[in-house]
Amino acid sequence: MNKDYTYCVGFGYFDQPELCKNCRRNIPYGKPVPDEVLWWTSVQYDPKTGKCPLHEPKTDNQ
Repeated sequence: MNKDYTYCVGFGYFDQPELCKNCRRNIPYGKPVPDEVLWWTSVQYDPKTGKCPLHEPKTDNQ
């Protein structure tokens, strides 16, 4: 996991939108987190527009 990212828990506790599920910055509640120091940010996904300024899609090697 790259240390220069800011991470969020995604929008919605149980049913996250595909945008969050496919974002390398998203570490949902209940998932194990690395033993590294992580920078957390508030969720910035906007359900009205379906967009997030922090969205960074996962690649096949992640």
